[in-house]
Amino acid sequence: RLGGTRFSQLYASLSLRSYGVDLSTNRIWQSLTPEERTQWATLLDATKFYDPVKQQVINLPENYLGVAARIAAMSFEMGFLKDRALLDGLLDRAAVQFTSGALFADDALPTGRYDRYSNEYARYLWDAAQIAGRKDLLDALRPTLKTQMKLWWDLVAADGYGYPWGRSLGLVSYLDTLEIPGFLALNPEFRPAPLEQLAAEYYRAWQWLRKDFKDDRHLLSLFDFGRGNFSYISIDREWQQTTGALGKLADAHMRLMKGITAERVTTIPDAPSLP
Repeated sequence: RLGGTRFSQLYASLSLRSYGVDLSTNRIWQSLTPEERTQWATLLDATKFYDPVKQQVINLPENYLGVAARIAAMSFEMGFLKDRALLDGLLDRAAVQFTSGALFADDALPTGRYDRYSNEYARYLWDAAQIAGRKDLLDALRPTLKTQMKLWWDLVAADGYGYPWGRSLGLVSYLDTLEIPGFLALNPEFRPAPLEQLAAEYYRAWQWLRKDFKDDRHLLSLFDFGRGNFSYISIDREWQQTTGALGKLADAHMRLMKGITAERVTTIPDAPSLP
């Protein structure tokens, strides 16, 4: 209602989809009024921040093409987006670095900026290509995902801290260590370590985040004494970062538990055995 785009749209799309892609039996969709349905439909419109004519995100870094692709794929799957050509065009544009042979995504072409968003970008494209049935893109993404997951495992800290460089340092780097094992639980071909080890690292990241969460304020501790953030993390984003964390946790945990259940994992180590 306040005009939020990008990740606001992504988490709204994921929330609706989690109740079923068939809207005729989706309990959330069936509970909405016609006006509310119109409002929700706008949240599944990736063209709010992606220009299909220019084929680029609007005043945003390259990684947001992955966000747009994921939203558009879910929108098509649930029947909001009718234009298959728009979806395929967006997917092709979003994957162009990887289909051109790059192992890591430059987030500020042509300057050169490489950080944790490259991993997230590749994961989001994989999810979108799976939904869209784009086997050609899945094949093109395999080299980058295998390489990037190995790099993450080589660098991840024992307490769950995922990346020691780039943007979105701090708690977001722990959130990566929720999302990455969640992704790998359902995509074993990219695992750099056994599922039990990945789950142990997930647990360590969860412990850090749980300790960081203020029970009396229902917020993560972004502005405690001694904590550093980039200038764009304003006081308003304390709530945004916390709700984003809850969204990432919910999605990651559902994925991780599906993998653990399917592979009948009954115990995990208290701490991972890192190389």
